[in-house]
This record gives sequence, C-alpha cells and structure tokens, in this order.
Amino acid sequence: MENKILFVDDEHYILRLYKAFALGHGYVPYCASGGDEALKIMARENIRVFCLDLSMPEMDGFELCRRIKQINPFTRVYAVSGYSEGVHPDKLQSAGFDGFMEKPVRYDTVFKACHAAFEQIASWENRTCDTGDGAAQSGASVKTVPSTEIQRMIEFEAYLLAEKNNFQGEPVDYWTVGEAHVKARLGLNCDPAWQPEPQFNTQAIHC
Repeated sequence: MENKILFVDDEHYILRLYKAFALGHGYVPYCASGGDEALKIMARENIRVFCLDLSMPEMDGFELCRRIKQINPFTRVYAVSGYSEGVHPDKLQSAGFDGFMEKPVRYDTVFKACHAAFEQIASWENRTCDTGDGAAQSGASVKTVPSTEIQRMIEFEAYLLAEKNNFQGEPVDYWTVGEAHVKARLGLNCDPAWQPEPQFNTQAIHC
C-alpha cells in the first residue's frame, strides 16, 4: 500500500516544499490549499496521515481536523502553526490532533513524525474481520477481509453521512453508523467497539 500524506496550507510555496521533501522520502504527497479541497481529496483517496496548517481562511485547521476524525478516526493528524504560544494542547487534543509542530518546520522532523504515524496505522490495519457465524470456534475456514478494505468502505460511508449532516455531531458517530451499514451489507463482524487510543504528543515532534 502506498504511504500517502495530505498537506494542507494556504501558502503554496510551503506546499511545494512539502511535496518535494515527501517525494524524496518515498511518500506519495497530496496538497490542498483549504479545508473543502482537502475533504474532497480525502473522499477519493485512501489517505491516513495529514499535516494541517491551523490558520487558514474559511475553514481553520481545528475544524478540518474534527471533520477528518469524524470521517475516519483511524488517521494521524498533525497541527502545524507559527503561533505556538496561543495554541493550547487541550484545544489541539479536543479537535482530535495527534501532535503539533511549530513553524518554521524542519522537514526531517515532519517525516520522522509521518514515519511513526504509518507504523501506528500498520498496527491498526493488521486487524481482520470474519463472518461471525461460529466457524472460527469450530475450526472451519473463515471468510476474512483485510481491514484496509473494510476501513476504506466505512470511511466512504462515513463521509457521505457527515456531508449529508453538514459534519455536525461527535467524531465517532459517523464512523459507528458507517461501520454498521458496511457490516450489514457484507455480513461481517469486526471488533465492534474498538477505537484507536488517543496518543497526542507534542514532545516527540515539537521542533
């Protein structure tokens, strides 16, 4: 699977730098200059790691992070800002961010954080789903579907629900409902109540 990263910043020269460094580190970069564009990219691409500028017109990084987590909580989202004194960790955590980086950003620091993010995501995606008909207990063969495929289907379902409801509600709501819809269509059971643990970290990636 390609390691895709979405960078969101209203400064185009910063996006060009992100893109160049991402390509140099073997990642597949996507760039957006605002929140609406970022959500459209997320709807069509399987992206799990995000770096968001906090200060953007129309939709700031806090709101964009909330919407990303509403669509898919199995993501790693990092805040980037030049105003660290006015950014309180509690506010970042409540929006759903997994870490914070202060501008001017050292790009090697960005990609160390992204590498750690992909390792975390890989541990989530090792989970599998089965038909839940008792076959596993009886020793019979069990129909399995890779979690990456299931997550992508749920994410798309959650995006449609969130868009229909103008992204109102708690982050877990759209994912939970989307998961139920997908499982009902496929006849699958998969870790019904499991959610990724919040691991907000400013020390490891703060530069």
